[in-house]
Amino acid sequence: MAEIPINAAVPRNQWTATAAQTVFAYEWPIFDEADIVITQTDDISGVVTVLAITADYTVQNVGAENGGTITLVSGALVDDIITLYRSVIIKRLADFEASGDFRSATLNREMDIFTMIMQEAARDWARAILLDPSDPTTGLIIPLPAERAGKFIAFSNDATAQLIVAESIPDTAVVSAFGATLIDDADADTAKATLQIFNADGGITFEYTDDGAGEGPAVVADRISTSPLQSDLLGSFIWRGRNDAAEEIDYAKILAGIADVTDGSEDGFLRVYIVRGGAEVEILRLIDGMQIGLPTGGDKGAGTLNVANGLYDNDVRLVLPRGAINGLILSNNTTDAAKDIDIAVGEAVDDGGAVMMKLTSALTKRLDESWAVGTDAGALDGTESVAGTPDADTWYHIWEIQRSDTGVVDILASESATAPTMPTNYDRKRRIGAVLFDATPDILAFHQFGDEFFWKSRIQDVNTTTPSLAGVSAELSVPLGISVIALLNVSTNVGTPSAYMLVTAVDGENEVPSDANFDVGSDTDSTRQVTEIKRPTNTSGEIRYRSSDASVTFFRIKTLGWIDPRGRNS
Repeated sequence: MAEIPINAAVPRNQWTATAAQTVFAYEWPIFDEADIVITQTDDISGVVTVLAITADYTVQNVGAENGGTITLVSGALVDDIITLYRSVIIKRLADFEASGDFRSATLNREMDIFTMIMQEAARDWARAILLDPSDPTTGLIIPLPAERAGKFIAFSNDATAQLIVAESIPDTAVVSAFGATLIDDADADTAKATLQIFNADGGITFEYTDDGAGEGPAVVADRISTSPLQSDLLGSFIWRGRNDAAEEIDYAKILAGIADVTDGSEDGFLRVYIVRGGAEVEILRLIDGMQIGLPTGGDKGAGTLNVANGLYDNDVRLVLPRGAINGLILSNNTTDAAKDIDIAVGEAVDDGGAVMMKLTSALTKRLDESWAVGTDAGALDGTESVAGTPDADTWYHIWEIQRSDTGVVDILASESATAPTMPTNYDRKRRIGAVLFDATPDILAFHQFGDEFFWKSRIQDVNTTTPSLAGVSAELSVPLGISVIALLNVSTNVGTPSAYMLVTAVDGENEVPSDANFDVGSDTDSTRQVTEIKRPTNTSGEIRYRSSDASVTFFRIKTLGWIDPRGRNS
């Protein structure tokens, strides 16, 4: 058996565990793994557990001069206290034989064990209540259990200062008058009255008599942590009661915690819980904004309110204004005006009328690539003939889309005015405008002002020298698949007096133009007239025009733009 010196280390180590830590050091020698005692103190409850060798831990480096390590079978919880101390069994089961061998190794081991025992005694004395060496008292004897049960331990008021037991605090004890009054209280109710913080009905009152502008009474719950983390809980206030089975129930709770521990940008959170149907339910959460009922999308930022199932006023549900839209202005991209569009920040209620979808950053979307999330990415939804290639002479409707699971908002382009092919997981949508590809195909240049769209170069859609006397429809350069208000410039030239032209909606009456009912015309010969009008189109982008007389030498319609409801009528 190896001989080692016994170092001077106090045979006790105590460590604060990190999360899942298993290995802990001891800094003093042992001769047997049973010489170590290990306890684990739970950081939350304070419960101390004595661990069992093999079942709870193993020992390494037995017989090493400077100690070694132990390894827990299961990792400790963060901030648990792991205490290791040596406890050599005090026994001597064999003697040196008379005239027998007197080996140095045997003697050294005996002396080592004596040294260990003395070290352990010194360790325990250092943690005990002891008489000062200069104290003349020869000993302090604690009275027997029957004498001391339910009583105070004190010191006698004489030269011996012996331990005594007393029914109450002696008059000579060094205790304040208030402290003596509190200690003498016979029960909890009396102590509450002495402290003067409990009302007669069991409530607590905190009084503050300063007449200044201070904050007043404060209750501080201080969690002192050397390694604070995001999502740490700081404490809770609980309202507890009983049910009809005499069980304790926490009927309501307010919980506070840390959302961000970064120096200079710290954030906290507050949650409110109540019991519903026998289970605890979170009903309110405060971080940046306020959430009620854990709504989809979570926190929406400072100053916001996100409600899971709607707001009510006197039992009437308050809903978002159906069709509400603000911003989301479209424009040709300045770098690639022929293929890309820019979408300004804005917000719109989805076409289900339930959710306000907010685009918080402007996007650029490419209308010559298949859709991908984010700016400078594709927008086409797959309704085009060749994936990722826009069809010539085709309208593309622009949609604001959103994922309900994450709240991410993006933009989609589709040949459908009513049912775009939605990307995976995107389940909310709203049509916000339309653009036209020409024969190239390139996006025709346009301006948008709110709901009004104007061509940068007006488009002549009708130019006839023989306008119909019965009425004929004409397709305009306005979006297809929806009805819009066409913004038109109409002009005519009449060859004889009393010739008139009238433009009407295809879905309306085919009215007969006359001197009392016309858009352009004249009751004199060879007169040219021009005017600007607004007319609703059908979903094929058509209006109807009709002449009162064959003497009209020409009739022209130039499309200036259109007024788009942008999903308000869906």
